[in-house]
Amino acid sequence: VDAMETRRVAGRIVPAMITTTAFVSAVSCLEYIKLVQGVPLRRHRNAFINLALPFFAFTAPLPAEEVRGFRDESYTLWDKIVLKESRKASENGGLKLQHVLKKLARTIDSDDPSSVEVTAINYGPYMIYADFLHGGDMEVLNKNIWSLIRESIQSGQAFDDASSRDGGLFGIGEDDDDDDGGNADNVAISLSGDDLAELSKADLTVMVEDMENGEEVELPPIQLIKFKHR
Repeated sequence: VDAMETRRVAGRIVPAMITTTAFVSAVSCLEYIKLVQGVPLRRHRNAFINLALPFFAFTAPLPAEEVRGFRDESYTLWDKIVLKESRKASENGGLKLQHVLKKLARTIDSDDPSSVEVTAINYGPYMIYADFLHGGDMEVLNKNIWSLIRESIQSGQAFDDASSRDGGLFGIGEDDDDDDGGNADNVAISLSGDDLAELSKADLTVMVEDMENGEEVELPPIQLIKFKHR
């Protein structure tokens, strides 16, 4: 980048920083203060601004849409269930899948965990556990959850590579002109593979069945946090 290009870019950035960016930052800080104070939702505001007109409009935000969960309980996209790996589990080879299943059942129904059965666990598009496949497989149940996630991702990537014409996730052919798109897909795959060993947390999608009425529902997102040795 030469000096003229730098001046051109900076000449556009500086006016933006001292006008719209400053306004948005100030409004965001005000909303953050309200959040820390715990004020009700009706006190918050969405802001629509255009300094060139000028135009300023503020509206009250709508509450997050509620999703029906286990036994008529509801949750929103902001809710999640956090499961933390203990030091003991980490020192014993990692949190085992069967312990994850037990933790989930106790979290959902602490009075009667046996009334809850986890039917499926997914990490993004990758299946980690399914009761009809792994329900009685002690080899899988005794594996630590981090190994299962790693194996599922690696097997999924191998399937993608075998199924596509150029090894990309979406099978972009050699004749496609969109080289950037194909490279981006391949980079995303290689990065996910490199990061597997350093995986410190995982967001899981979990389906459970109510053993009392046979109803199957999806739980709020499950965030699994790996124990961090210091």
